[in-house]
Amino acid sequence: MRVHHLAILLGLTTAITSTQLPVQAATMTYQIQSGTTTLSLDEALSSFGLSSKVDFDILPPSNDPNFVGTDFTFSYDDQTKDFTPLSGTIEHTGSVAFDVDTTKLALLSPLEIGDFSLDFDEAGFFLQDNVSTGLKLFDIQINNAPTFDGTNLLIEGADVLVSQDFDTLLDNAAGYDVQVAGFKVGQAQVSATAVPEPETNIAVSLLLAGGMAVAIKRRHRAKKIEL
Repeated sequence: MRVHHLAILLGLTTAITSTQLPVQAATMTYQIQSGTTTLSLDEALSSFGLSSKVDFDILPPSNDPNFVGTDFTFSYDDQTKDFTPLSGTIEHTGSVAFDVDTTKLALLSPLEIGDFSLDFDEAGFFLQDNVSTGLKLFDIQINNAPTFDGTNLLIEGADVLVSQDFDTLLDNAAGYDVQVAGFKVGQAQVSATAVPEPETNIAVSLLLAGGMAVAIKRRHRAKKIEL
């Protein structure tokens, strides 16, 4: 009879210790600090007298209300490699001047655009010009999963597409419907550094600590049953 009760106790102990709460890696939130966005526009725009390739420096975050800084945040899961944009924009400094063929487009030459804001909405990422037009000139289609090692973020092989705003601008300048919205005109690459966002990650750390505390309590409970 004692052996029977001992077997029940041992079986119960095994069941409890084998169902301890696992402590999983949490999805962390990060904020972009610096880096470079490379915009390469190919010969697709040369028929309109436009072509270029240039690197734009990413502006750092700023607490000065008179200075525009990058405030783009994203979450990243180390296990699943899931990258999710959360809020804000990646702000850039620098511009590019296009030589305009004024026989084809009623635009002043050169056409200068730049100081781009890399932003996103429900449709995806886009580049907004902050130098001359104020328009969302390019849609950015990300084809490859971004890579992140905890510090360095790399988004490469992204297609640069003519936005509807840019299409309308060219329509008006050409005097006819050029029908280039959604047309691929180059590629973009973002190489940036990021740091954990303290406010959000404090809550994540507390959740992890809570999960560990539950696991420890269960282990202690199992040890009491063994005794």
